[in-house]
Amino acid sequence: MRGASLRYSAIFWISEANETSFALTCMNMRTQRIRWTWNISYDCNYRCSYCFYADKWDKHKHKTLYLSVSEWVRLWSSIYGKYKDIFLIITGGEPLIYPDFIEIIDRLSRLGISMNITTNTSADLDMFVSRMNPANVSLSLSFHKEFDTLEGFIKKTKLIRGYNFQGCLNLVAYPPFLSELTYFKDRLFEETGENFKVVAFFGKYNNKEYPYGYTEEEKSLIGLTDIWFSRINRKGMPCNAGYDSVLLRPDGKVVRCGQVDERFVVGNFTDPDFKLYDKPLICDVDYCPCAEYSVTGKEDTIE
Repeated sequence: MRGASLRYSAIFWISEANETSFALTCMNMRTQRIRWTWNISYDCNYRCSYCFYADKWDKHKHKTLYLSVSEWVRLWSSIYGKYKDIFLIITGGEPLIYPDFIEIIDRLSRLGISMNITTNTSADLDMFVSRMNPANVSLSLSFHKEFDTLEGFIKKTKLIRGYNFQGCLNLVAYPPFLSELTYFKDRLFEETGENFKVVAFFGKYNNKEYPYGYTEEEKSLIGLTDIWFSRINRKGMPCNAGYDSVLLRPDGKVVRCGQVDERFVVGNFTDPDFKLYDKPLICDVDYCPCAEYSVTGKEDTIE
């Protein structure tokens, strides 16, 4: 049975405690059965030191596929015609600096495609929320302490809520930020009644590999449990990436997920004959923080 036991999680690495609320509330993802993650651009106006792409933006920026509004609408209309029940997660780089982004999203929304967009909040959010329909589009805001202030972030949170937009409020648990994490969380809740979705940092800092480098106290603060750590070790297990969940890269290639990247290219988005895999495959990576595996149901078989 295609798409059995569908329970989607995050495009980033989230704590077990936040998983359900992120999937259902932050992304406004009702019953859509095929998840598309669209990394729209190899370009970002921030250079966060904890970004997994921190030293690669300038190297890969020229690979971004720049198409007109009508071309993107034509391509997504074709996908929507084939698969209907899709949910589109748009990240970057920074999506809102992509040319004609607001017009692209407006047109896709009118097709009936439900979307969640993650932004660093640096662009003109006033224009965005005044144009979009919050019934089809949710907006997740990421607080980047190196480039923004907490008070400025809170102000933008109140702005989008005033227009009835749902979405996560993201904060990466970068080790240098942990001493202020409780203050950030308390201040946000005091002003908005909402909580940050605290995202585990994956990478190296001070010769420690994270998330394994967190102390027990830090794990408790972030919300990382032994169950969460066991879930990211998926090698040899069935996964629906490429079947019910795919990643569209900025260059137009569609891959199973960010962990395998070009080792498993499903196809090219511009190919009129593009199609998803017809069954799940086995995961071959050492760890998987993306949770595509969680959409694989008992009815699915792996050969």
